[in-house]
Amino acid sequence: MPPRNRFAPLVPFVLASLFLLAPPAAGSTTQFKVNSDPISANKADHRRPAGSGDWVVWSDNRSGDWDIRGRNLATWEETLIAGGPLIQELPSVDSSVVVWSQESTTASFPQPDSHIYMKNLESGEQTLAAGGEGNRWFAKISGRRLVWEQDGRAWLKDLDSGEKTVLASQDTSLGSSPCIHEDKVAWIAGDLVNGRLMLKNLTSGDVTTVTPTAGNRIQTAISEDYVACADMVGSIFVYDLPTLTESVVSTYGYLPRFDGPALSWSNYATGEVWCKELPSGEATVVVRGSLSEGFVESGRAIWCDLRDDVDIEPHGEIYARSLPSGEETRVGFGDKTSFQSAPMAAGGRVAWFDDRNGRYNDIYMWDSATGDETAIVTAPATPHSMTSMAPSLGEDWIAWVDDRASHGIYACNLSAREETLVSNGPASCPAASRNRIAWAKSSAVTVKDMSTGDTQTIAAAGSPDLDGDRLVFVRDNGVDDDVVLKNLETGVISTIGAGPGDQIGPRIGGDLAAWRDKAGETEQLIVRNVVTGEVRNLTEETSASAWDWSVGDGRVGWQCADRDIRFFDWALKVTKTIPASAFPPYAAPAFDAGSVYWQDNREGDFDIFGTQPVVTPLSSTVAAHDYSSQASSTYAFRTCWSSAPAPSGSSRWDVKYRVNATGSWQVWKTATSETGDLFTGSPGHAYYFKSRVTAEDQVSDWSAVRSTIVPYDNGSMGFSRYWYTMRHSSLYGRSARYSVRRGSSGWLNARSARAIALVVTRRPTGGYAYVYVNGRLKKRITCYYPTNRARVVYPIAAYSRPVNVKVTVVVAGAKPARSRGHRVEIDGLAVTR
Repeated sequence: MPPRNRFAPLVPFVLASLFLLAPPAAGSTTQFKVNSDPISANKADHRRPAGSGDWVVWSDNRSGDWDIRGRNLATWEETLIAGGPLIQELPSVDSSVVVWSQESTTASFPQPDSHIYMKNLESGEQTLAAGGEGNRWFAKISGRRLVWEQDGRAWLKDLDSGEKTVLASQDTSLGSSPCIHEDKVAWIAGDLVNGRLMLKNLTSGDVTTVTPTAGNRIQTAISEDYVACADMVGSIFVYDLPTLTESVVSTYGYLPRFDGPALSWSNYATGEVWCKELPSGEATVVVRGSLSEGFVESGRAIWCDLRDDVDIEPHGEIYARSLPSGEETRVGFGDKTSFQSAPMAAGGRVAWFDDRNGRYNDIYMWDSATGDETAIVTAPATPHSMTSMAPSLGEDWIAWVDDRASHGIYACNLSAREETLVSNGPASCPAASRNRIAWAKSSAVTVKDMSTGDTQTIAAAGSPDLDGDRLVFVRDNGVDDDVVLKNLETGVISTIGAGPGDQIGPRIGGDLAAWRDKAGETEQLIVRNVVTGEVRNLTEETSASAWDWSVGDGRVGWQCADRDIRFFDWALKVTKTIPASAFPPYAAPAFDAGSVYWQDNREGDFDIFGTQPVVTPLSSTVAAHDYSSQASSTYAFRTCWSSAPAPSGSSRWDVKYRVNATGSWQVWKTATSETGDLFTGSPGHAYYFKSRVTAEDQVSDWSAVRSTIVPYDNGSMGFSRYWYTMRHSSLYGRSARYSVRRGSSGWLNARSARAIALVVTRRPTGGYAYVYVNGRLKKRITCYYPTNRARVVYPIAAYSRPVNVKVTVVVAGAKPARSRGHRVEIDGLAVTR
């Protein structure tokens, strides 16, 4: 076994020990818990964290009334900062000085006054910083200056002189959400609807209106070089000092906070914490999951976690984590001549086949929590495959095929390190999860409970995979092989993948199952959410080059023909590439605790590498007019596409289109850096567009489909007598037909219509027209408008299925009171198909 210090760099890399109750190692990126309760009996125990330097403080309700507690992350000591029967809330900390709000009595009615208290955590001295009548909230401290909000006004106090000042603009003393950094203070002047962001330099006395236009601004943050505010709809604005240049960093954010030039905020739509290094850094996710009130401070992400909470209020557990670097780390070393291959990962462990001892059959394992590497199997055996391992209730198993029992199934309990013969051979495809092991033998699948010895056997089945209570396998239906799911607790069996054609190689992890569909000329990689039933074909994402695949952590991964590792994130619908030198055929990546592991040949031998990839939301959007005539008098119209986040210089788009809803998708643009182009259609057709964007090493999902209808021009319609032609460059197709004769009609027969709309010209002389569909009056429209308006679209009818229709337009011979005539001018008719 290599010396222990050889693996020391790996400890910061894998987030395996998620709830440590001891101080983390220096420089560790391991996630650890700040409050000392392992699991709080009351999930409303902790909220509203704040941090500065080595201190994290929060509101704590474990005693039944809200107290202020804190933990020093350097010494790992937890401290009761303010306790007693009175409610203490909304702490803020600067260095080792904490401020908070404390209600004056325990009575709930009438509303008690609230005071601001201050405590020096080094000396233990506690003082009343601001008292008297009124409600004081949201105190912030910087050095020897204190700001707070009190009864609709923002206040500033010099703690040395005791002088108090109302922060006010020239036209109002109303104020809220004050924040302070050294000699700069910012606040919102006015009410919630008509607020302006203000800035005051306490050294010079200068007051600046950062946002002259009033708006619904509610939160502020300030640093040496920037000031930020959030509005009520979730936009976060940043202003550079002193130029006050504005930029928008988020449209779903709240609680902005600065850590030097880094701005962090919480995303209310996803429950994530985001961070952006100003001025030009990209916004990245630093904490995922169910959380609230998260921020970055002193290089740490700190947040109130709601993963086990169902309350509306942000109550939960306080967590902190040093920000991960996302760098790759080698896990399986061996030496320059040995091979490590076929990695598997679960429960913070990674295992692989290793030939460092001259035998490919050895199995080694690495524990990410301790950094220890252990030989699991080094006997003269010949394992051919190994699937998953996953701990449950301390029963951790790894299973493999071993020729000591004629290629039977062996397993090792990783807690006791006891090796067990599970089944004599010949057997194949072992899978281990919790305390169960499954395998294939004699055209049947057997599952054994290692704690009870009970077994279940499924006939005419093979290729099992196992995760918890879910078992997937292949079953012969007499013609093809189907993929079948069985719940081992309830016994319910259901087919989740069927032909025509064989379905092979099922894998399962959590709610996702993936397999290969061999129907047709090109094999398809299929993934299904077994809870919702949603099915997705990943063939385009794999470029039809996935030699092996795996499932775990909400991801489906595979190795590509170019030897890169790629995976699809089900939740974000994003495909990410990890540049690698993977080598077939045993190179499917393994997933565990946010990390990805794979077999890599970059150094001339096979090693196991791992990384903790950062996957950020990425989406593409198509923008186009509903009808081409709205944008152009010709049959050409402009279609545009964009991405979120905003595209970078390396962004490239693929754009596809199809003709009518039943058409096949065709390639229009491939890897283009353009964000729009003209598309020329044909009258009477509907064109559907979708796009996806590639940015850096990520590929977005295909966008929502956007359609543009190219109408028939008036030349495709039939007309009765007394219609005349009007020609002009502004008209659709350069011409229109008009009539003022009551009863004059124009018509069009349309097949397979899903919707119909009329294109007309509206004029000061316009009158009414009746629109009939299949002989029944559908709508009366007006062609009157005070000024000339060309190519106006009137939707007439929409249908749930394609129908054949005859649309007839009749001149009514009536007009609005302000019109000077009865003119009806038809420019075209749009049919959605």
